[in-house]
Amino acid sequence: DGVPVSPEIGFALDEEDKDVKTVPSSKPGFYVNDNLRGLIESFVIEYFTQYDGPDPE
Repeated sequence: DGVPVSPEIGFALDEEDKDVKTVPSSKPGFYVNDNLRGLIESFVIEYFTQYDGPDPE
């Protein structure tokens, strides 16, 4: 389309980290306790049900 794009975004690394090519493993989440986990998960599920469902309000 002829539109110029910005250069690739890079990150400043320490000299010792420049040879590292792997990404750290991901974790499913961090919660202080199971009660807080239940509250947050319920909120997220309800939010997406309301606003990302077939008939968003």
